[in-house]
Formats: sequence, C-alpha cells, structure tokens
Amino acid sequence: MTICCFGLISPSFWSSWLTKPVVVAAAASIGGVLVFWGLWKEKKADKNKLPEEFHDLFKDVAKSQKSKSEWGWRILMLGILVKIGTGAAITWSDVRENIQNAKNVANSDARHLPISP
Repeated sequence: MTICCFGLISPSFWSSWLTKPVVVAAAASIGGVLVFWGLWKEKKADKNKLPEEFHDLFKDVAKSQKSKSEWGWRILMLGILVKIGTGAAITWSDVRENIQNAKNVANSDARHLPISP
C-alpha cells in the first residue's frame, strides 16, 4: 500500500495481465539470490574457520565465525522457503485456473442446456 502511495508502482500494474508472471519471476529470483547469498556467506565463514584448538584462546573470533555461519544458514533457509512458497503459489494458481476452466466447459456443454419447446 505504501509503495502505491508513493507512485513507484501504480495500482493499474496489479490489474495487468503481466502481473502474475512478473511477480512470480521476481519472487523466484529473490529466492534464488537468497539461497546463493546464504550459501556464499556460510561457505565463507567455514573457509575462514578457526581450528578447534584455538577456540579457547580466541573466543571472540570463534563466536564471530559461528555467528556468520549461522546467519548464512538462516539466509539460506529463508531463500529455500521463498522458493517453496513460489512453487506452491504457482501450483495453487494453476489448479484454481484448471478448476475454473473445467467448470466453464461443463456449463457450456450442449447436454446441459435447457430443452426448448
């Protein structure tokens, strides 16, 4: 709503026939970027990991590296959640569209028309 108020995205955009593909592509892209970013952050933290024998000497460094690795994992999981949500939304939308098409075909079937005298 705030975005529409600032005029960045007009309300007519949301009624456009391109809305669904654009939103789905954007959501899938964002999910993919989050997955990539989470994996990269986690890998970078693991690559620079302090050996176990130095954890007692450098507690702050070990804690920082663990925190970075955990944040990478959280971002990764968020990206996977976005990707799963996007897939579920696409599936739900297609099923709904198929049901509506089946109803339209059934209603237009000549066998269901009233008999005229």
